[in-house]
Amino acid sequence: MDTRRRSHWIAALSILAALLLLGSLASSARAGDRVYWVNQSAPNKISWANVDGSGGGDLSTAGAPGSQPRGVAIDVAAGRVYWTDRAANLIVFADLNGSGGGGSLNTAGATVNLPNAAAVYPAGGRIYWANEGANRISFANLDNTGGGDLTITGATVSVPIAPMVDPGSGRIYWANANPTNVISFANLDGTGGANLNTTGATVANPHGVALDPVAGRIYWANVNAPAISYANLNGSGGGNLNTAGATVNVPVGVAIDPAARRIYWANQVGNRISFANLDGSGGGDLNTPGATLSGSRSPVLLQAPSPAGAPQIAGAAKIGSVLSCSAGSWAPDLLGSWLYRAPSGLAYSWSRNGANIPGASGATHTAAAGGSYRCSVTASNVAGGSSQTSAAHTVAAQAFGARTLVGMRLGARRIRGRGPIKVVVSNRNRFPVSGKLSAKATSGVSRSRGFVVGAKAKKTIRLKLSKPLKRSLKRKRKLSFLLVMKVRDPAGNTRTLRKNVSLRLKSA
Repeated sequence: MDTRRRSHWIAALSILAALLLLGSLASSARAGDRVYWVNQSAPNKISWANVDGSGGGDLSTAGAPGSQPRGVAIDVAAGRVYWTDRAANLIVFADLNGSGGGGSLNTAGATVNLPNAAAVYPAGGRIYWANEGANRISFANLDNTGGGDLTITGATVSVPIAPMVDPGSGRIYWANANPTNVISFANLDGTGGANLNTTGATVANPHGVALDPVAGRIYWANVNAPAISYANLNGSGGGNLNTAGATVNVPVGVAIDPAARRIYWANQVGNRISFANLDGSGGGDLNTPGATLSGSRSPVLLQAPSPAGAPQIAGAAKIGSVLSCSAGSWAPDLLGSWLYRAPSGLAYSWSRNGANIPGASGATHTAAAGGSYRCSVTASNVAGGSSQTSAAHTVAAQAFGARTLVGMRLGARRIRGRGPIKVVVSNRNRFPVSGKLSAKATSGVSRSRGFVVGAKAKKTIRLKLSKPLKRSLKRKRKLSFLLVMKVRDPAGNTRTLRKNVSLRLKSA
């Protein structure tokens, strides 16, 4: 094969491989899943891209002070993005929804000396950061009441970089940069810590650590080597991940999607967001149109809420009961993996017998009729929404008891020759009833008449006389007949009531 044909063939294979890679990436990502990062070379520029490669952008940080961002951490429920400003010695934030709202957190009582990346712990009410210039791990309270320094014994704290919180183990991890090159941890309760065994792994100016809870490993990026490395949490050493096909050019920070079995990192010099598969099959680079890449660092992942348990309906099984719908349960953030997916808002809807109930959009609903009720809860955040539906909750339709509690009587004992017959129907039930009423005599039958009587109410029904009944009344000047009433309750039960009555012709 000549040189020209060979080069064309190689180019075609490269294009095919790229297309296959993009297809694989798109199929593994859900629409709306995002990766966020900071840009060291762009003042307060926080950027994001959809993991499926469909685009991205820059987050508004209007109002946020400082100009040298490091790290990024998200409190989804509170709707905030945090980062550290290394030059201004500040912990900075902005609104996750892109509306700006920037500011800085009160850090009184805590060391803030060249802070290098932060880790937010919403359940603990704190945000932690590493002080590159003071060899301390510090924290501030998210309620803006100040903070302090974490007590650490037994662990190395020497040029600490980008701490990571793991609530499950009650630990905080960090990387110690050049010249120490150690991965360390401490207990969040201040009872000490230690260093991890990284034998077999590259540790060359490590920046950023993330947990893979599936494999029981901790990963990091090596600024001074084109390697993404790991150590086993059981202390048995570690190794390097195969990153073939992906850019690894001064990587800073890692984030892991354990379910997708994928790790992401930012290339500070390469200005790309890249990934590799945790099964060792290589990786690639993300498509990030519309997003700034200027000294990119410290990626984190944001996903739509993930259902973990359907909502439940509580309330009595009778009409008029107030039914309440629980929020359901949703998968928690994986803070140790830098994966966020908590809901920032909940929306409710209700259905009865499979049909949506218009206007029923609250966590409670009053059952106005019997039937099979369900509630649905949609949890959402910036990345999208997910829904869960409750099991059916049956509300019994109101029905007659041992006694029908429906009666009838003549409204007048004398009538004109043309009628009509007036019958008063009384309903002593706590629910409306419906039915049909007719009069039967030896001389003929009246026309039947439908009716509805409300709860605890009465209603006068007028029955028209048939021609035979009119003739009999005029001839005998009286009329004896049988009132027949078929009455129905809301549950569909039917009772037939009968009553013998008589009336007389009214004098002219």
